Amino acid sequence: MKKIKYWILSLDFISIIFGLGGIICGILSVLALNSFWSPDKHIRESDSFMFSIATVSLDVVSVIAALAAFLIGRAVYIKEKKAGHVLDPRIEKLEQKTIVADLISFILGLIGLIFGIMSIVWLLPTFLNEKLSYDITIASVVFDFLSSLSVGVAIYFFVNIKKINVAEH
Repeated sequence: MKKIKYWILSLDFISIIFGLGGIICGILSVLALNSFWSPDKHIRESDSFMFSIATVSLDVVSVIAALAAFLIGRAVYIKEKKAGHVLDPRIEKLEQKTIVADLISFILGLIGLIFGIMSIVWLLPTFLNEKLSYDITIASVVFDFLSSLSVGVAIYFFVNIKKINVAEH
């Protein structure tokens, strides 16, 4: 079980790293739509489009990792309960909070991913609306940030579980 829990922690780190990459690319996408980026509107739209593609690609990995961490963490927790393992109440409560934080991260990341995809759609020549893409990209960055924050909370809970285990042994 310990190896599986370290896999969950690894998935959380993957989620937060790729999520932060998505945030950076999202911010660059928003900045690329501003006139200081380039005087040529086509260059701005093209650069923003490329950054939006990068944002969505990174968000996909982040969301999948958060979902996997949630599903595996929940399965391990249920398996331990069914096996009759008696956990320290502090550890059990922290494990529950870790699972919830991973679920929240997945949901917020998924919303950010959807906004990222919408941003790309509004940069396509058929639907081109620079202002709408700008606003949607900002929403995407906000949800990606909240998702990464939630993963950070899950990692914090995991570290506290390890501290309790070390203190007891």
